[in-house]
Amino acid sequence: MKSSEEIKKLIKDIPINTSSVKDKQVLDDVIKAMEESKKQPAIKPNIWRIIMQSKIVKLTAAAVILFAVILGINFLGMPIDGASTAFAAAMDSIKQARTFSCTVIMEVNYEDNNKRGTYLNKDKVMFKEPYWKRKEQLTSPWPQYVGEITIHDYEKRKELYLRPAIKEAILYDLSSSYYFDEKTGILSLTQLDTGLRDYLIEKSAGTFDDLGEVELNGKTVWKLQEKKKNRICTLWINPETNYPVQIELKYAGHEESPILYTEIKIDEELDDELFSLAYPEDYYFKDLGNGGWEDYQKKLVAKIMKLGLFCVIYRDKYEGQFPDELSNLAASGIVTDDVLKNLLAPPDNPDGYPVFKYNKPAEDSDWATTIILYEVYNQWPEEGVVTCFVDGHSEIITDQSKFEKIIK
Repeated sequence: MKSSEEIKKLIKDIPINTSSVKDKQVLDDVIKAMEESKKQPAIKPNIWRIIMQSKIVKLTAAAVILFAVILGINFLGMPIDGASTAFAAAMDSIKQARTFSCTVIMEVNYEDNNKRGTYLNKDKVMFKEPYWKRKEQLTSPWPQYVGEITIHDYEKRKELYLRPAIKEAILYDLSSSYYFDEKTGILSLTQLDTGLRDYLIEKSAGTFDDLGEVELNGKTVWKLQEKKKNRICTLWINPETNYPVQIELKYAGHEESPILYTEIKIDEELDDELFSLAYPEDYYFKDLGNGGWEDYQKKLVAKIMKLGLFCVIYRDKYEGQFPDELSNLAASGIVTDDVLKNLLAPPDNPDGYPVFKYNKPAEDSDWATTIILYEVYNQWPEEGVVTCFVDGHSEIITDQSKFEKIIK
């Protein structure tokens, strides 16, 4: 399956949960897409300061932002395509799991004030069905984000950021956090994303070589490995539960470091307090509500970011070339004509005229500062224009002169 097709398939299965301040959500992949994405800078701290000090609030889409690359790429670019009969049976039982947690480790590049570097990114992800998710950022090149905790409560429709390094707590309202389902053309409220666990289940059919019993973290486990072309997938299985406790994905002959899922725990007890929206009394607290976005604008964002993602998929499919016009997305088979029409239409009128305009990026454009899509307007709206940048983030730009300077 071609990389672009794989990305498209994963998008259907794993919802994008929009959030308001840090780029951290899951999506897609492929070694080629990863290599291209690594050439693009991660969001810089000075950009975050601008966002936090203004009413321009960033929402993230997958594909090319830092965490879209970190977690998304390994889903499809380095899939887990095999398992013994026993392992496949274990995967079936995971479908009934109520909880999941693991630590994801991957070496990534970053840029800060035109200085590039590499660091070993470590994130601990956990969820408890049906409403709660927690993510802990264990490492970061920026000290203020080390130890940051993000908690989603989809029952209360709240998202909490805790930053221990600077004793700061930020609360967001998810009442207008939407996801566009291209299968149905329906905008739905975001829900708990179990994609990481579910993908491991889906890609666990095949045949692994049995490497016997080994020691891992002081425990005896069963080691399996599959080599397919230049891809190597290694599994460590708990012989008592038949559940995986560690999975490593890597490509032979490539410079990229392996992607490691470790400390995998399935259907083990997770304390409810891990998902509490309470924050320490000595933290500086900011309740940013919906971040300054109207409900209608959030719906536009769900659509415009999906369109932007499809444009990046097109670029991956056609050797670095963005589409000349949006109709190319349907002509290439990335989306159907009906899906494209629905994406372009107003959220409250599927048969309405397109509400987005495409701005083809130059080949050497800075992805973080180049607008690829924006809301159509006849006269500059007082509430601003919804935009989508090539790196996947979305902003409301209220300053017309600023918009015109960026777009030209």
